[in-house]
Amino acid sequence: MGTAKSRNLPILTELTTGQVLTAYVQEVTEEWAWLLVAPHLRGRLFVLDSSTNPKELAKFQDRFKVGTAVSCRVKSIDLEKGALDLTLKSTATNTNKAEFEVPQIDNQHLLTGVASAIGVEIEKGDILGGRVARVNPGVGGLSVQIAPSLFGRVHVTHLSDFWQDYPATGFKEGQFVTCVVLEVGKSLSGRPQVDLTLRPTLGGSPGTVFDGSDKITSRFADHTQTLHQELVCYDFPLVILHTVSLFYLHLLCMLEVGCFAYNTLLPW
Repeated sequence: MGTAKSRNLPILTELTTGQVLTAYVQEVTEEWAWLLVAPHLRGRLFVLDSSTNPKELAKFQDRFKVGTAVSCRVKSIDLEKGALDLTLKSTATNTNKAEFEVPQIDNQHLLTGVASAIGVEIEKGDILGGRVARVNPGVGGLSVQIAPSLFGRVHVTHLSDFWQDYPATGFKEGQFVTCVVLEVGKSLSGRPQVDLTLRPTLGGSPGTVFDGSDKITSRFADHTQTLHQELVCYDFPLVILHTVSLFYLHLLCMLEVGCFAYNTLLPW
């Protein structure tokens, strides 16, 4: 009488960094996807570890439906906490490198200390998925999240390949980008410091550039709604209300376009 051959399921203590696993999606939030590896073992996948493509990052929840099978790699293991972090990158240490020469940095000896302090292996030239955490005023550039508790900085000259006025206004908080690590080290206070670039010629991508059109539309809608409410107070007929509101919205749009053309065409 034949006997079925048992296939051992993964055990946390036997897993190794970089090991390939197949897991099932159990739960998905905006930040994390929880994947079942075995009956009593599940790992977590952070949104920025799922891709370096801004469009794919923006569709994180749509890409991971509950019940679907996912092929992933072990990113890190914490036996003390019983935590398993997963990644969809080619290797846990990320061999996806930008195709350009990154200048040698003077504080190379600090890289090991930084990696151990932040729990993330990041090297110069790495191509990472990022999310804009803060748009700094003036020429302050951006603060970009590249790991659950790690943020990098993008200098104003590394936002784009083109020189333009107020380049940071093309970004907004929560926007996904592709960034390339220029330098890893520590600040004067001893905190981890990662310098990034979004320039396409260096392997980065700003994702979908925010032109402010939705903010303009929202502002017009607010003005129109306010006017509509004021007219209602005076018992204006419904047809007149709609006509006046549409005319007011059209006038605001024409003024906005005119101001934009005036500022663009004049040399000063």
